Amino acid sequence: MLAVTFPACGRLRWAGLVLGGAIAVQGCAGPVPAAEGSHAGAAPRAAAEVPPPGAIQIGDQLYQVPIGADDDGCPRYRLYSPTRLVAQAIYYRNAVGGFTLDRRQAACPGGAPD
Repeated sequence: MLAVTFPACGRLRWAGLVLGGAIAVQGCAGPVPAAEGSHAGAAPRAAAEVPPPGAIQIGDQLYQVPIGADDDGCPRYRLYSPTRLVAQAIYYRNAVGGFTLDRRQAACPGGAPD
C-alpha cells in the first residue's frame, strides 16, 4: 500500500498554533475602557454640552451648524446633536428659512449656480 502525505499539513498545524496563541494573548489583555461615544456614559455628558457657536436650533437637541461657504459664496451647514445620530451631509438655507440638501433650491446671495 502506498502512503499519501500532504506537505501542507505541517504549515496548517503551524498556522493553527499561531492562531491559538494569538487568541490566548487577547484573553490576557486588560478591560477595554468604554468608547467616548458609547451610550452608557452619554447622558450626563450630553446634558452639559453646549452647541457650537453660530448653531441654529431646529429641533430638540438638534442644530444646524455653519461650516463656511461654497465656491459661489453660498453658506453651508451640517447637522449636529449631542444626543442623536445625524446625517453627515451639506445643507443650504432655502427661501422660507428652512434647510435643503438641494443646492438649486438654496436662497443664496448669488442665486442658483449655472
